[in-house]
Amino acid sequence: MKHLLIMIVVLLSAAVAAANSCNQEAEPEYAKAKEITAAAKPDQVIHAGTQTHCPIGGGEVDKSVFEDYQGQRIYFCCPGCEGPFLADPEAHLTAISAKGQTVASVQTVCPISGKPLDINVFTEYAGRRVFFCCPDCRPALMAEPGKYLPNVK
Repeated sequence: MKHLLIMIVVLLSAAVAAANSCNQEAEPEYAKAKEITAAAKPDQVIHAGTQTHCPIGGGEVDKSVFEDYQGQRIYFCCPGCEGPFLADPEAHLTAISAKGQTVASVQTVCPISGKPLDINVFTEYAGRRVFFCCPDCRPALMAEPGKYLPNVK
């Protein structure tokens, strides 16, 4: 039993030392990898987006206050901003886009085919980044956004 406890302490010490030696600032790929996650995990953000301010109140976003809409995660400055956003989401997404920003993506399947996503195949549309399974699906969204945007999940 004593040897087991010693082994656990040694392993934990090694893990802490390894974690402390990680220099996140020196590795830009670390930040990029954090931003893009596996599409097979629907509870994780695929693209972190660049949204900094609430589309309703205008204040800085609080990452604990958000609404998921058509595979996108829109952040707000405070509780209560979700309702006005949902009253006219497309207008607010267009306003976010006009500021040169995108909202976060929590998309899990291609809106055209329903197949798994390729995180390297996407387009920016009205303030959101929409992912596809392949490059062939991208033009369909641009041709008929009203038909395919509701399929973004």
